[in-house]
Amino acid sequence: MLVPLLAVLPLLAATAGAPSDVPSRQVALVGALIDLGEAERRAGRLDECMRVLDAGAALVSPMEVNPADRTRLALQRARCAYYKASLAVTPLDDAIRELRTVVVQAEVAAEPLLLADARDLLGLALYARDIRKTAHDEARALFEQALASRRSRGDRRGEAETLFHLGLVSENRNDPSPEDLRRARARHEEALSVARAGGFEIEASYALRHLAGHKQDAGDLDGAVAGFEESLRLRERSGYRIYVPPALLALGDAWKQKGDLAKARSLFERALADAEALGAARFRSAAREALAGLEASPPKP
Repeated sequence: MLVPLLAVLPLLAATAGAPSDVPSRQVALVGALIDLGEAERRAGRLDECMRVLDAGAALVSPMEVNPADRTRLALQRARCAYYKASLAVTPLDDAIRELRTVVVQAEVAAEPLLLADARDLLGLALYARDIRKTAHDEARALFEQALASRRSRGDRRGEAETLFHLGLVSENRNDPSPEDLRRARARHEEALSVARAGGFEIEASYALRHLAGHKQDAGDLDGAVAGFEESLRLRERSGYRIYVPPALLALGDAWKQKGDLAKARSLFERALADAEALGAARFRSAAREALAGLEASPPKP
């Protein structure tokens, strides 16, 4: 934790300058703390992410920082808490409670894009808790609200993110119908189009992975492999280490279905090694299960 926090100490010291400059420097300090936390999250260092943001909140607490900036810091902390619980396969209830509090704070702050960010993340946590168990009515409503705000204010990255999430609630609801799956594909295609137009590689990687899954389900294994490979390439290139293991697993599964068990094994082993390095129990378990499944899969003649 010491090294990341050293990066913000000059900004912290700067808040002791001329009174007229203090508010803008406090905003810069909060922004630097959020950026540090996000870098730790993307790298999969979720404990470090939480420590950076908790220490940052303690630094900021005596200052007269505006409510919106305090809420931004709280939202980034809640984001790390959600991903930590998700990857550790622990209940999401605490993260959801924290996010509900942040949504209320964002409503008070009266900044539409901040509220959209909070609603989108709360919707994602609710979706993850209830995946394939419900129709995701609350999550869908939150995503629709977030999408309207993001679109109306030109937040193209956020628009791509929420379009993808709307696809998820159709794709992974309880007992999805063919129409639900058609709607999911359409949302993911729209998300990919927006992400590519804006150069948002992480958002594009999510949509590509799920569209490749639809191709795999339809028997288009070459198309699936191409989509999974592009998703993996974007995540590696953008440094989105936290979600490289599921990209490797998806690609390995497609190669397994094509009959190339050696290639599948190599990808599953890479996923396991990455999951071990991240301490991600969720992906570690999935990789071990995938490798065990290979033992029961005779090679195609």
